[in-house]
Amino acid sequence: MILEDPTYAGALPLFERAGARLVPIPVDEQGARVDVVRQAMTTRPPALIYVHPTFHNPTGVLLAERRRQELIRIASEQAVPILENLVLSDVDLANKGTPLPMAANNGNLIISIGSLSTVFWSGLRIGWLRAPKRMLGRFKDLKANVDLGTGLIDQFIAARLLGSASEARAHQSRQLRANYLHLTSRLNE
Repeated sequence: MILEDPTYAGALPLFERAGARLVPIPVDEQGARVDVVRQAMTTRPPALIYVHPTFHNPTGVLLAERRRQELIRIASEQAVPILENLVLSDVDLANKGTPLPMAANNGNLIISIGSLSTVFWSGLRIGWLRAPKRMLGRFKDLKANVDLGTGLIDQFIAARLLGSASEARAHQSRQLRANYLHLTSRLNE
């Protein structure tokens, strides 16, 4: 499995428990080094590529558009699915603008995951998954085996909040950006 280095630390134990052989790919100011991904795939194609293309966790960088396209092309050549973590895609601290998910360019190859916790509050542990139809049954079975289901109250709250997601996203972005600017200003002092 190819993944960025660094990556979201919470994912590592999950991948290791699943028995994945982890192949780290460096991240620079333009995101994952796709040239290194191509190199890594020549020796042994991975089962999965795991990336944070939109506001990478933990660096915050945005995967450059040409790198997004190249990553999709590389993965398509060998039919390797990409797991696109979009949990922080609503956290645009530098006001760069949020690009479309990679899945918008290839719905047959890319699995996208996200969370409502960054839009509303961290205690709302409701996430979402978008995947090719042929994969959904497998994910449903996997979730059923991992837990007994998401709390009904949390689901009810999430369903009610979805109608105000745009407002909440804008408010959260303004607040996080103000905090970010204040912190960087203080650090510069």
